[in-house]
Amino acid sequence: MKSITIQGQKRESVGKKSTKALRDAELVPCVVYGGKEPLHFSTEEKSFKNLVYTPEAHTVSIEVGGQTIPAVLQDIQFHPITDRILHVDFYQLSADKPVVMEVPVKITGRAKGVVAGGVLRQSFRKLKLKAVPAIANAAPTTKETAEVKKYDSLNTAAQDYAKALQEISNYGSREMLKSINPDVDKYVAKINDPTLKKQWEDSNTMLIEQFEVSVYKVNENGNDGEVVFLIKGYDEKALDKYLGDNASQYAKVDSGKDEVEVDIEKYIKLQYNYLKNTKKINLATSTVKFAKGSDNKWQVTK
Repeated sequence: MKSITIQGQKRESVGKKSTKALRDAELVPCVVYGGKEPLHFSTEEKSFKNLVYTPEAHTVSIEVGGQTIPAVLQDIQFHPITDRILHVDFYQLSADKPVVMEVPVKITGRAKGVVAGGVLRQSFRKLKLKAVPAIANAAPTTKETAEVKKYDSLNTAAQDYAKALQEISNYGSREMLKSINPDVDKYVAKINDPTLKKQWEDSNTMLIEQFEVSVYKVNENGNDGEVVFLIKGYDEKALDKYLGDNASQYAKVDSGKDEVEVDIEKYIKLQYNYLKNTKKINLATSTVKFAKGSDNKWQVTK
């Protein structure tokens, strides 16, 4: 299997503002999962030319901060209109962890039936395989990967875990956005209205990066610690209700033909104004327990 190298810069901040600044600078925010903790970095969009826009399957050597991490592409998020790459997720390869990935099916030779005038029907272009990678620079073995990151203070641990929880939450949001509103995407792409296009882009960005995770409470009791995280985001049920209650502003029902005509421009403006003017709400809390070891360091408990 071919391998390519991607060079990146480690990200110190993973918030919405820093993510937008990266994209404005034509950089792509990325995350590597599968290690001791998620690794956040950014790289140029052109780095993905030989990885994404090809039918071949590749492994990736990610060079960040003086270390080289073997990985495979796990997920990629494109902009619904411009097709620019918005976000990329990788999974770190390990010598003792099986990985699942799709590989292309290549046909060699000529079947006797084709030679005799028949037609070859290829039902599968790709196959999903699960295997243990055999690579020289794979991640450490089970004993080494079992080590948990340690912190000098519980507050430092809390801030670090808040960043990881936020990225994990927004990963699910990006997955959800893949399958919604494809007809609207096509419509906006066809018309030449910069204002409408920007409103639709901003609406999608607000939904993609909607979750905010902060440290709500830190409880330290001797060698035991507990951190409560607060997760904020949009009330999507309220958004759906708002769009439903105001459907008369963008939809007309033809009872004779039993059809609904939707004014997409009005729909986009309605959703955009709602998201822009609506405050995020407290959606949930998440509690993580920590313990202080004999080395006076804090680490998460299993």
